[in-house]
Amino acid sequence: MVRHIRENHPETEVVMGGYGVSALGNPVPGDVNGDAVYIRENSHHLCREEGVCFMRKLLDDKPYDREITQFHMPTTGFTIEQLKKAHARLPIILVSLGCPNACDFCNTSAFFYHKKIYVAEPEQVYRFIKNYQRRLKFEDIFVLLFDEDFFLNPDYVRELGRLLSKDKSTWGVKWFSFGSTRSLSQFTAEELKTYGLGAVWIGVESFLSDAGTTQDVYAKRRGEDIKKVFHDLHSYGIQTVASLVLGFDFHTPENLKEDIDSFVELKPFFYQISPLTPCPGTALYERMTEEGRILDTYKWTDFHLWKDDVFELKNFKPGDIRRFFDYAHERLRDVIGPPPVQMMESQLDAYQNLKNSTDPHKQYLAEKAKQMASYSYTYLRA
Repeated sequence: MVRHIRENHPETEVVMGGYGVSALGNPVPGDVNGDAVYIRENSHHLCREEGVCFMRKLLDDKPYDREITQFHMPTTGFTIEQLKKAHARLPIILVSLGCPNACDFCNTSAFFYHKKIYVAEPEQVYRFIKNYQRRLKFEDIFVLLFDEDFFLNPDYVRELGRLLSKDKSTWGVKWFSFGSTRSLSQFTAEELKTYGLGAVWIGVESFLSDAGTTQDVYAKRRGEDIKKVFHDLHSYGIQTVASLVLGFDFHTPENLKEDIDSFVELKPFFYQISPLTPCPGTALYERMTEEGRILDTYKWTDFHLWKDDVFELKNFKPGDIRRFFDYAHERLRDVIGPPPVQMMESQLDAYQNLKNSTDPHKQYLAEKAKQMASYSYTYLRA
């Protein structure tokens, strides 16, 4: 695209942004056409910061620091097979960019130099949610709050929770975001339930390498016992998505199954299992490059969740990880079972934990949990 613009419209200024920008300075060896170098040398502006304010400054659109509104953003959505007419529309609200957890394999954290850049304050997020209720003509909406670790700032979470819980019209709002053991340990599951948390993605990554200690290479895993965090969330009807990485340098064919078995014991509703993948611009990629572990065959098309033969994992040969990948999914299938069963059990637990409360909001949540359990049962019977 850049080449087409430069050749056919040379007067046009090219602005390049997005997470791929971090890869332009250190392209993969398989970039034989020099695409990264061409893009870098033929773009007038490379954006490696929050993009709206960047464009405001570029266009001299003052004041640069005014509110970034999200009233007219398109929704995402999904359709369940056999229920083609039941298309769910899900609003997405950007809360912040970047992440200070600084996992060495994480591109989005490295892109913003391990800083967290807020795009919307709690009151703004609340207004955006209210706007989506009006747009969708429905109060009980499910919202995706995009933030690499939303729960790191407890004051932010509690203020948004206060706004949502004091307004009866937003009691039915459920939201999803990303979190970590360290950040979630600052809250109780019951507290998060009253704030509207419906589901959370937790980056587990591994149980090994001194997990949970001050020497942990991934700081986000510190905090309460991770099994307790998952159990407590499930007991209040909060769904979990968990991610596990296969092939860290501390993984061996002997201990990787142990790591997988510990992951299965968390009983996540949904999960992402993937081999360790070095992305240009990250500390992991730089280290593996210095160690000669990035192969010449590594191409841009290899950036997906299944590829382990274009770089060298320390203790595994190409193709070895596939066996553990299959083992993980087989164990998750056999031990945990289908998500609808988990949903029903989780909602029943939430009902039991909330039904005797005298607080009107918690009574409302208890009835909602009861309804959700009955919906899951109907699905199971079908």
